[in-house]
Amino acid sequence: MTRRIQLMFVVVILSAFAYSKEPPEKSRPLAPSEIPSILFHWTTPAGLRWMAEQAKNDGSMPLKEIPKGLPITKAYPWLSGKAGLFAWTNPATGMGYSDYKFYSHSDPETGEPARLLALVPSKDAKVVLLVSQFVVTTAEEQRKTGQPTLTLPDAGHPSLEGVDLVKHIQYDRDGTRMFQEWIVLNPRKVVSFSASPKALAPILNAELIRLEDPRFRYPENQIHSSSLSVNDPSIRSKFLIPFLKADLQAGEKGIPAIFVGELTGYHSAAAKCELKIMVAPTSKK
Repeated sequence: MTRRIQLMFVVVILSAFAYSKEPPEKSRPLAPSEIPSILFHWTTPAGLRWMAEQAKNDGSMPLKEIPKGLPITKAYPWLSGKAGLFAWTNPATGMGYSDYKFYSHSDPETGEPARLLALVPSKDAKVVLLVSQFVVTTAEEQRKTGQPTLTLPDAGHPSLEGVDLVKHIQYDRDGTRMFQEWIVLNPRKVVSFSASPKALAPILNAELIRLEDPRFRYPENQIHSSSLSVNDPSIRSKFLIPFLKADLQAGEKGIPAIFVGELTGYHSAAAKCELKIMVAPTSKK
């Protein structure tokens, strides 16, 4: 699908929804300063083993495949089938999409706990922000489109040619943020990666301190999905804390060798500042 055809498709779809409130931001290229110093991905041990089987001999991080039917592929269908890995900026808030849908559940077949993969993006990666909007159609819109809901792309989105990393934000019809996520498209722009609980222990233990403090509230820019109640004490105690502890306590058993190692490139000045904030006492208010 050419760029021109893509834009025609977007204009036709958007024309029926002119009275939806526009999202507060537009798709655009991102600056190096906007690239997170670290990203996280939850998966089962079987998922890690499958990724290890896809690994190349160049030492790059193996990826998964971007499936059809996801919000981003509904809005930008030309991403379907591409190699990619979804990731989030926080190991706790990226555990799931809602209070009922978690990526960090244990393997239903083996009972093995979910594993956290951390990765460090390169600061010279080419990155874009893609914005989409979820719309529940009116009766008239449904008559025109045949769809009860639609996920609309941003008509002015930048080209994805040569892009290494994507940040995707989806808003609802009223322009309220629903969720945000990152997608790694180029594994050669990942400085290092590790799923070793030993290597990630300082990060995970710091996150447990925050989760166990009822006064701490995650800011919006660290929350993956507004449908996951990360600031609810019952969700923290029932799901988030046990999932983190299960990964830590399981050690490196069942983790493929390619994912066992130190996480390098994370200890920049910015990253040290982030880690300091993570372990600092929270507000007494």
